[in-house]
Amino acid sequence: MEEKIRQELYSKMEKELKDYKDSLKSKTPEEIMNSAYQLALKEEMICNFYPECLIYDIEDIKRLNKKSQPLQELYDDWMDSDMNINQLLEDNINDYFLKLKDEQEKKKNNRER
Repeated sequence: MEEKIRQELYSKMEKELKDYKDSLKSKTPEEIMNSAYQLALKEEMICNFYPECLIYDIEDIKRLNKKSQPLQELYDDWMDSDMNINQLLEDNINDYFLKLKDEQEKKKNNRER
């Protein structure tokens, strides 16, 4: 029963995403580029709702499923939140720089031997 409810929400979100992509096809190239962030985020968000994905409580899934446009609701909430994707990106970039530094130091140490 739970999987059916999760599938129902996922199918609804898939249709919403498809409709959004279809609506972009009639936009100007500039409008499409301006919508790229929204599209990318919605594509990432929907991955959290695969029917076999049990991250979220079934009661939350039911509540979200009552919304006519659950993906848009989630996107709007993300845009209104205090969360900042730039901080996540900065953290990731800093981690990468640390790896680069480690690689460089290892190469330097190997040459000195």
